[in-house]
Amino acid sequence: MFSELRAGLPPGVDGWGMSLKGMMTIVFGFGLGIVGIYYWMNRVVVPQVEADRAAGKMGPVKTKKKKEKLSVGESMAVLAKSPYIRDLALLVVAYGICINLVSLFYFPPFYVAGGGCWAYSTSL
Repeated sequence: MFSELRAGLPPGVDGWGMSLKGMMTIVFGFGLGIVGIYYWMNRVVVPQVEADRAAGKMGPVKTKKKKEKLSVGESMAVLAKSPYIRDLALLVVAYGICINLVSLFYFPPFYVAGGGCWAYSTSL
């Protein structure tokens, strides 16, 4: 959306700045939405839940069980024994390698062609 904005701008207008302003406006709007939802939850939903709990409409509050604290070494041993965690760690490392390879082999042709960031973002 913002990548193609540059093509329609008159000469002398900073396309990168226009894209940046547009994206920051979207980020700011989503931030205001999150603040509004947080405010609404604390003003409307939480008092209703507390009133329902006090009136006995909901079950009692569950107490948490005490967990034994593990040292760093014991925690690493537990994580190393879990095949799920090992696979997840392998996935994260493989993702990092792939991202580095893409940035090494995919981006330079755009810079050689003289397009820079715009050539890359419009190619997506």
